[in-house]
Formats: sequence, C-alpha cells, structure tokens
Amino acid sequence: METTPSDTTAVVFAGGGPDDLPTPIPEVIAECPLRIAADAGADAMFQVDVTPHVVIGDLDSVSPPSLAWARDAGAAIVEYPVDKDATDLELALDYAVEHSADRIVLVGGTGGRLDHLLGNATLLASPRFAGITIVWESRDATVRVCRPGAPAPVRGTVDDLVSLVPMGGDATGVTTTGLRWRLDGRTLTAGTTLGISNRLERPDASVSVATGTLLVIHERIRP
Repeated sequence: METTPSDTTAVVFAGGGPDDLPTPIPEVIAECPLRIAADAGADAMFQVDVTPHVVIGDLDSVSPPSLAWARDAGAAIVEYPVDKDATDLELALDYAVEHSADRIVLVGGTGGRLDHLLGNATLLASPRFAGITIVWESRDATVRVCRPGAPAPVRGTVDDLVSLVPMGGDATGVTTTGLRWRLDGRTLTAGTTLGISNRLERPDASVSVATGTLLVIHERIRP
C-alpha cells in the first residue's frame, strides 16, 4: 500500500471480525481522510482503535457499544431501513464516491458469509466504479481491481500466490511482469482458471489488461 493517503482516499471497514483484518493496521488506513464503517465495520474499527467519520447501514449487526463509541467520537450515523435494495458495503462505497473519493481501500469483509464474500467481489468489479482505484485488504491477502489503463502493482515476497480472476466477462490483453508464469497479451475468458495460482518471482510485479476487468488476488506467505 501507499505510505501516505491522498486527500481523495476513503477507507471502508466491512464486518467480518478481528481475524479478517490486516495486522498491524497500516498507517495509511488509520490516517485516511475519510473513514467509513459499513454497519458492523464499526466493531472492527473499535477493535483496532481506528475512529470512523461515518457509520452507515441498517445498523442491524453493529454492537451497541461500538455504535456508542463511534457516536461519542463524533461520527455521523447514516441509518437506512432494514428493507433496502443494497448491502451496507454498497451504501458505504456509494457514500465514498459521493464525497469525491477516487481511491477506496476496503478493509475486511472476507470472513463470515459466502454470499457476502462473493457479493463483495462482484461489487468491487462493477463498471460503476470504473473510475475509482480500489484496493481490498484482509489478514492474508490484498485484492486489486485491474482495469484498462490502470495496471495493478503487486508487492510482496517471492513465491507469494497471485491469482487473476476475470470479472463480468472476458479480459483481453492480459500482460504480467514479475510473475513466474508470464502472460503476454493473453485473453482470460470468463470462468477460466488459467490465472489461478501464479507466483511472484520477484518482490515487485505488475498486471495490466487491455479490455475487461480482473481481480488481482495477492495471498501473502505467513511468517
């Protein structure tokens, strides 16, 4: 991750529990100029002492102590009815975009429920966020959304796993550097597993795509 946030960076904490969070929390997250909790994301923020500016959602899963802590810290509470047409995470991402964020760091949201995990992945790759740089951070992995004109950097340890998953259709012109099995202008068709389980052959790598959208999933080797 970048070492300093820009003025247009937003961080969004999703639910999922402490085991879903990167350790330690990078300074860029703690100092982000717009920090949003998607419902139970406020519990995660409370656990790592990162104060939110906003708590948003139907508030059906956040604990009362965490909600009170956020309110006492001056966070705005944006409550929606339980019967709504979007997940709390989608509401949080929309809030970030509406407040001029052009880079969003999502924290957590990979544990708990499989339907939420898959929904979160497809949400981040949605065309509606095409103009936004999106990074998804969890305990053991970083996921970047790679689109045309916006290569995804991968920084880690040699032999870390890197998987490329096409989203919403075929991804053409897929080109990689720094990975063991290089792709040079390759097409990854929707539903293929060709991009699964590549590995870093050096600490810095990159993935680019000519058309389509890829999730670049970097799974870190545990010490």
